Amino acid sequence: MKKFILIIITILFSISSVFSQEGNVLVVPFGDRMFYNEATSAMLKASGFSYSEMINYFESSLVSDIQKQGGRGFISCTGAVTTGEHSDLKTEVRSLLDFYLTPINGSKKRKISLFGRPTSKLESEKEKSEIGNGETVSLIGDNKTSYIASKVNSKRDFARLAKDAGVYKVLVINEFDIKEDMSSPYNNGSEHLRQIQVHYTVFDAKGNSISGGVAVENFSSSENNIKEIVKLHFPNLAKQIVRKI
Repeated sequence: MKKFILIIITILFSISSVFSQEGNVLVVPFGDRMFYNEATSAMLKASGFSYSEMINYFESSLVSDIQKQGGRGFISCTGAVTTGEHSDLKTEVRSLLDFYLTPINGSKKRKISLFGRPTSKLESEKEKSEIGNGETVSLIGDNKTSYIASKVNSKRDFARLAKDAGVYKVLVINEFDIKEDMSSPYNNGSEHLRQIQVHYTVFDAKGNSISGGVAVENFSSSENNIKEIVKLHFPNLAKQIVRKI
């Protein structure tokens, strides 16, 4: 009888684990080399942050807002467990990714260099080899026609990480950008627009890409306090991303 009860408990635990995994999403934040901010100087001066503090605050705040929008099933890298060689799960996941520019909504595909210049086929192939294997350099793209996507370079290792973390999807924030738009006068021309761009890809637990894109939010150049920017604009960015998961 005791043996029978033990078997039943084991089966129920296994079923519970499966259902738990099928509801969880791992959120992988952007790396410090996949961060680009054209308003850095003004923001640091207004906020009293160091450069690394600014990146860390943007990174942690974005993950927090995504978790708030997505609910309790959304797990941050710091809240998950890994048995891999890296103690930092974010580092381990991003080491399995290659980053590239891809068209949005069927836009004509363009060969783009790391700095947004058209490239020859030879230069494009060279670029692909230089932007693989995780943290390399910010890829400055045009979010109207393309966004920065990622692909898994070792699905076996990726699947092992997803299993260890107990998730069925992985949301990767590929890059975080803040760009100035001097061509768009704002508030009678005394200010101009800025745009936050969050490039992301969603993978299933096997490492297959299932969705992706870029979330955008416009704001005025008069807004330079980092905490206020996060408070006012990150919830909407998080909503745009969670809708695609």
